[in-house]
Amino acid sequence: MTGDRYAVHQLGDEGFTPLRLLLGIEAFGVTVRRAGAGEQVVAEHSEEGEDGNEELYVALSGTAEFLVDGETVNLPTGGCLAVRAGASRSAKAVEDGTSLLMVGATRGQAYRADGWELGYDAFEIYKTGDHEAARSAYRNALDQAP
Repeated sequence: MTGDRYAVHQLGDEGFTPLRLLLGIEAFGVTVRRAGAGEQVVAEHSEEGEDGNEELYVALSGTAEFLVDGETVNLPTGGCLAVRAGASRSAKAVEDGTSLLMVGATRGQAYRADGWELGYDAFEIYKTGDHEAARSAYRNALDQAP
């Protein structure tokens, strides 16, 4: 549900929920990922360069085991982990039903959507079988974030 001054979304059992897109948020990136025990919940990345995001991870349920610049950090339900730009990070779910809320933005800059986020709608269109519309949506995303 979306109003002029607020938006609401009920989380379900999806493995990936692009909250920024669903709620129309423009100030920061925010998603939720859910995974089963042993599954990757955060892909390895480091947010390098002047556009690298600082990221906050909040364990909504379960436990995630992070690897941050080679150091293991366990994040149980209710735990919060802030990772600075440039630090390598990844995480696996320790328990079934592990869910992480992830918030990120570049320090000192207005938020700009990444390529994966701009292409998200294109992937959803592709799944419907309308490949020409998906191709057009991917081209649009590529134009915005080469």
